[in-house]
Amino acid sequence: MDALDGTAPGPGTDLVELRNTRDAFASGSRAPHGTDVHLRVSGARSRGIAPADNELSRAAAAVETTGGAAPDTVIGGSGAR
Repeated sequence: MDALDGTAPGPGTDLVELRNTRDAFASGSRAPHGTDVHLRVSGARSRGIAPADNELSRAAAAVETTGGAAPDTVIGGSGAR
């Protein structure tokens, strides 16, 4: 995913959700004002999610792992600059 930009999806809704996803790279995205969670990763089959160079200062949370996704599923932290 490259250069995602837009409006916030609304309270309680993630901007991006990756479910049971492997080897994904997310870069150059910008969290709009009012974003709760920029990137939620879920599912036990998720692996190798690599966010990098994202502007996430307007998100309440940059990245969350849930729904069976291991904490080490996301490589290199939030990818926030």
